[in-house]
Parts: sequence; C-alpha cells; structure tokens
Amino acid sequence: MLKKTKKVCCPVFVELLSLCLKKLTLFERALTLKSTRMVTKIVLTGGPCAGKSTILKRIKEKYEKIGWAVYMLPESATLFIEAGANFLTSDSKLLFETEKSKLQFQLAMEDYMAQIANASGKPALIVCDRGAMDTAAYMDRSVWQRIQIAIGMNETALRDDRYAAVLHICTAAKGAEDFYTLLNNKCRSESPEVAREVDDRLLAVWKGHPNLHVIQAEIDFEDKIKNVLNTLDQIIKPVKMKNLSMIAAVGQNLELGYKNQLLCHLPIDLKHFKTITSGHTVLMGDRTWESLPKKPLPNRRNIVITLDDVEFPDCETVHSIEDALKLIEGEEEAFIMGGATMYKLFLPYANKLYLTRIASQFTADVYFPAINDEEWTLTEDEFVAKDEKNEYDLNFQTLIRR
Repeated sequence: MLKKTKKVCCPVFVELLSLCLKKLTLFERALTLKSTRMVTKIVLTGGPCAGKSTILKRIKEKYEKIGWAVYMLPESATLFIEAGANFLTSDSKLLFETEKSKLQFQLAMEDYMAQIANASGKPALIVCDRGAMDTAAYMDRSVWQRIQIAIGMNETALRDDRYAAVLHICTAAKGAEDFYTLLNNKCRSESPEVAREVDDRLLAVWKGHPNLHVIQAEIDFEDKIKNVLNTLDQIIKPVKMKNLSMIAAVGQNLELGYKNQLLCHLPIDLKHFKTITSGHTVLMGDRTWESLPKKPLPNRRNIVITLDDVEFPDCETVHSIEDALKLIEGEEEAFIMGGATMYKLFLPYANKLYLTRIASQFTADVYFPAINDEEWTLTEDEFVAKDEKNEYDLNFQTLIRR
C-alpha cells in the first residue's frame, strides 16, 4: 500500500476544508458537468514516479498560451496529509471518516472550480491531480462501498459522469526503470515492484470510463509529455462553428495594430472588408468597438464581447464566448473582426480565415495568433499591387480549416 506520511497542519488549508466540506445541493452539482462547450474537466492519475508534476506544468503552459483558462486542482490526499490527517491510523472508524471526508473534499473542490471556470467567459480546462476513483485503489471493496453509500453516489457518478477523460500516466517502474527514483518526492517510499502494483490498482479502478487513455512510460520523458499533450488535443478540441469566420489585415509577422490603431490605411482593404462582411454579423471586443469611427457598422449585425459589466449602445453586448456563439447559431456566416484577444479566444472555434497579408513589417503591440499549417488549407490567394492610394503590395487570402 502507498504510504502517506503525516505532516504539519496548514492553517489556510483548514479554512478551505471547512468551506469545501459543505454539501452541495443536487442542483449545484448538476451545474458542474464533466464537459461543456466551454469547460472540460479531466483527471491525471497513475503510479508513483510517473512524471505527473512536470506534465501538469506543461499542460498549463500550453493551454494558457493559446488563451484557455486552466485550473490545476491539487491532489487532495497531499493536502490532507499536510493538514495533519493520518491515513496510517489503526483506528478503522477514524480512517473511514478521513477517507470519506477526503473524497467529499475532492468532489466539492472540483465542483466549486467548475463554477468558477463556467463564469470565466473563456474556454476552460480543469485538470485534477487524481480524481474521485483514486480513493478506491487504497482500500477494501467493502469499505469503498460503504463510502459510496455514505455520500450518496455510485461508481458511475464518481467515475463516468464527472470527467470528460482520464489519463493514466504509467509509473517509470513500467518500462523506464532506470529513471525510477524516490529522490524528488519525500512522501514516496515504494520500491519499483510496489510502484507497479500501485499503478495496476489505480488503472483497475478507472477501467470502465468511456474515455480512458493509458500513457506508457518512455525512455525519453519528452516523448511521454508529447504523447500526453497530443492526447489532450484530441480530447478537448472545441466544437468548430462551421459558420464562424475571422477577418483581419496583418503584416509579414502577423502584426495587427499599434496603440489600438490599424497598421496602415489601405482603401482597397477597407473595401474588401465591407464586401465580405456586408449583410452578415460581425463580432468584436470592446476596444475594437470603441475604436470604430462610425458605430455601428452599417448593414451588419454588431455584437460586442466584453468581460466588464457594461452594455454598449447601438449593438448587442455579450459577456462570454459561450453567449456570443449562441447568438450566431443558425446564421449563414459570422465574422470575428478583432481585436487580438478575440482572435486568440475564438480561433479554436473558427472554420474560415480571411486574411489580408500586407507585404511589409510594422511596429506593433498586438498580433494575430500563430496559424498551424497542418490545420488550415489555403484556398484563395489574390495578389494586389500597390498604387497611388494603397502604399503596400498585399494578398487577399482565404483559408479553410481541414
């Protein structure tokens, strides 16, 4: 059995525990789905020395970089140990209450964080360092059944209904034994043989989840990390909106603007923008709306997206990506027209890009997000030479998501 050592109590944790152990109503729990169009909740589990800590950091770095809100929930057992809980007690009644309370804390922590993620207005990823079913790997089946009865939830609710996916990260003791170590975790004392046994037990309690992925140990740990990130990409791909397009003018380095102004004045591009978007819906951030010389843009439905608690006149105002996407359902085509934050947040949902590629480099403080050539196909590319009214050569390009 994996040993859990006793540590000094953390005062902040005691406050958090008292809050989270308040039982949520069934209605509140119903609001914390495992996955919506905006929020995805997953579990990282696995045996000792699997590299979870490093993998968690890399997940956070990757998805925050592309505009996601990422919430990393710590391992509840570690928090309990640091608070003074003793999982090695011989008092069976005390151990039962400790394990039950730890599970309730895990569920409440996940549920409250899901409410925060839903309110963020961004695509959100909740990553749980171990999930509800991990508790079952460390006790007899009869005790686990008693805990389920005590909290009023069965295994389907605890395993299948709570998480969009489970990634089991295999211990280094399975296939990368030379890298198995106890030095980087003072709570760890398992031999490689025990580590393999723990890994097997953890995998067994999660079997049956409809989206369980097993990440094997690799000699090259970087390959293991890439495997996790690639798997996550497939799991949490946002639902693409076939009618959602983006339109932007960019410089050679994807420059968008400087000090809330366009890169340059190109009448031919303004005419192109009007031709493409006229008769359709345009969506923009509040700064883009405020920068418009004439509001609203005529012959177009104007939607402004802001996280502030304000309403703008002469347009429709929404306060989240989810609300914006709902407004354009059923439309033939709608366009994200800026600014940089809106391009970044909506790019995962877009199906078409209309880019004016200006043949020059510019001083800029905002940029269009990087475009992955593996995800997009260039379908149109029209060259337009500079003239007396337009200072730069440019290309009108259309890209369709593959």
